[in-house]
Amino acid sequence: MTKKKKSEKEEDVVVQDTAVAELKPKVRRVRKPRPTASDKRHAKEKRIEVSRETIAELEGLRRTLEEISERYQLRVSGQFAELVSILEAGLGAGDRTAPAAPTLAKMIERIHKTELKPRKGRAKDLVRLQDLAGELTEMLMSNPLD
Repeated sequence: MTKKKKSEKEEDVVVQDTAVAELKPKVRRVRKPRPTASDKRHAKEKRIEVSRETIAELEGLRRTLEEISERYQLRVSGQFAELVSILEAGLGAGDRTAPAAPTLAKMIERIHKTELKPRKGRAKDLVRLQDLAGELTEMLMSNPLD
């Protein structure tokens, strides 16, 4: 066996490999025993059991998603309903308790700037709605009434 080795002068020098090659014993592969009918039946039962467990877990996740979605929707929807009731109360009481026109104009502008695509069902639209409800509440509460 030969190896190429770089010398100090960066020249290629061919060196004879003097190491003795080790003789490796041959390894015989051991075949796995063929599965018996009992083994196959046990594997099938295990697969069915694990499938049922997986189905139960997925159904649980669906219920959890529905619960989270419902609570989220109620919370954000409640914030918008609160804003509406505050504004309607200002209308019913006259202009003395109504928010200032510039504040309402800013609120309308902010609503129009919010980009939503409900058909896509994206989580970021939910976040945008929640942020919008918070910002509108803050705008309404921080600006003095007329």
